[in-house]
Amino acid sequence: MPHVAGLLMLSGAAVLLWLAIQRRRRNRLSPPPVPHESLRMLADAAPAIVMVGLLIAALQVTVAFVMTDGGGGLFSVLDLAGFLALLAAYGYWLKVKTAR
Repeated sequence: MPHVAGLLMLSGAAVLLWLAIQRRRRNRLSPPPVPHESLRMLADAAPAIVMVGLLIAALQVTVAFVMTDGGGGLFSVLDLAGFLALLAAYGYWLKVKTAR
């Protein structure tokens, strides 16, 4: 069972994508609520900051994976792909959730 973590992360990514698509379909019928005045600037800036953080995390993990040959053989390419897919799915879910 060497690829269990990668498969679990890929399934988590699939769930996040499904939730984002469902939310986008729901938001077409009714617009999301407008944030309070004091939170409006944070509502615009926070998703971009999180996206940059996700990009940095993806780059760090990819470089570490390549430099250590998969963590010394502990991780497979499927594990890396699952982690990167999970980060990408979370980024898309966050974008859909915070879209106005």
